[in-house]
Amino acid sequence: MNRLRKLFLKIRKKVIIGILVFIMGFGLFSAARPAIDEFLLPFGRTPFVLVLRDLAIATYAHIKAGDEIPYEVILDYEVIDWDVLDYRRGTVVPAGLTWDIETNSLWIADQIRRIVPFFYYEDVREDPQYPKTVVMVPYPSQKSFHILGDASHERSLIRLNERFFLETGRRDLRQVYSTLVHELVHIQGGGFSWTWLANANLQSNLESRTQVATIEVLAGMCHYQDKIACKTFWSEIEGYARGSLMMRLRIYGYEAWYDKIANLLWRDTNDQLQRNKSLRYWMNDPTLRNYYYEIIDKYQKRPWEDLIVRSICEGTGLRTGFLVETEDSKNSQTRKNPIYVSLVMQLDDTINMFGEEVVNFICSMPYGSGVH
Repeated sequence: MNRLRKLFLKIRKKVIIGILVFIMGFGLFSAARPAIDEFLLPFGRTPFVLVLRDLAIATYAHIKAGDEIPYEVILDYEVIDWDVLDYRRGTVVPAGLTWDIETNSLWIADQIRRIVPFFYYEDVREDPQYPKTVVMVPYPSQKSFHILGDASHERSLIRLNERFFLETGRRDLRQVYSTLVHELVHIQGGGFSWTWLANANLQSNLESRTQVATIEVLAGMCHYQDKIACKTFWSEIEGYARGSLMMRLRIYGYEAWYDKIANLLWRDTNDQLQRNKSLRYWMNDPTLRNYYYEIIDKYQKRPWEDLIVRSICEGTGLRTGFLVETEDSKNSQTRKNPIYVSLVMQLDDTINMFGEEVVNFICSMPYGSGVH
């Protein structure tokens, strides 16, 4: 059995590509010929094609994301090592080296100054804000294992979990990139902060909206030749599609299939061990179990199904919660009262990352939270 597994691992990439080609081809065919899968599957066409969609996109993104990127890496032109990605524990870097960003990592401060200007280009906010404080800190108890970072818009503060900088098994630059961009989006306020989302129904969408903005910023960074951002984009998309797939299989009573699929296509032995350990924590308590599914829904399924897919298929974009004055209003010499419109982030860079063929594949199928 071990020999067979080793052999499969050697040829897994070719097998994955073959499965991907089959799924995408059959998925498009099935979307065009609904009677076929309605006849084959007793639970109908829509669930089947959406399982195919999520499976295909997760597999495609998994290939594009590649392996985890350790901190000590040579990635084409970039050399990043532990001396560069510094962590000074409780010691603050002199303000003169960080342009007054309070931090215990010079590398983090440098990345912030690279990332935040993209928020203007991507229509996150017309006047992007730098945080006052960004620090790596030890998290207590279970949070140390399950939270990568958090942010406070009111305090202009970002905290990053030091475990993801110290533990060998978690030192993946893609996680650092996605977490840092995500928390920097929260700092901007508007529709990405609790202060704006006073309505309880909107509060539940806070993290989903921030996830979408994170994806678009990473796509924009990738188009400016940030190769780690490119890999991070695809790693995030893989996670979104996998979360959507898991929740969809759960709805129809096939959740156990998810781990079998994931172990076959996307995980190595270490991933499986970590997954099994994590599940024993989440699933042994009903309250924790419900919270686990809430996290998957909020951070993966909902941003993918309700926001990203809908936006790339309908061009609706994402309202950021900010108002901007129209150009006509700015240029008017006679108008007394300025005219403002909502600032909408279009996912054009995300669409470009997917490419026409993948977008057509996604949009050939039903989508939206009401679709099961």
